[in-house]
Amino acid sequence: MVVKFDTFQGFCLIPLGRHSLMNGIALSGKGIHDEKAIFKFVEGCNSLFKRIDLLSDWKKLVVAKNLKRIGHTQDLDIDLFSYLRNVRPDFWSQFSAFDGIRKFFLNQCKATPDENSVSPETAVDDSGQKPQK
Repeated sequence: MVVKFDTFQGFCLIPLGRHSLMNGIALSGKGIHDEKAIFKFVEGCNSLFKRIDLLSDWKKLVVAKNLKRIGHTQDLDIDLFSYLRNVRPDFWSQFSAFDGIRKFFLNQCKATPDENSVSPETAVDDSGQKPQK
């Protein structure tokens, strides 16, 4: 779902992984001598790193919500097997989780444009090519 959503956006709003190439941010060998290309690459990477931090924030929210849903207090430890056994995702919970992360990223990136703004322009390589829709 995330890949389709990001494709619709025209760039990876929700990061697919920690590497720039996985998220459509690249700098070719000939771009290393082009200040504009370097700036775009650095800008894209900085934006990606901030969105990766947002994934960590999202994870904490989801775990807290799941613990509350299964009646477990957050101040007590829970082993991973118990957590996974009690928080079994079904189709609707997965759909709901995706809808939640989609809204979270759209709101966070819109709410703090100076820190987390992303745009297709930051997800271009040094040739100026934008990700394909």
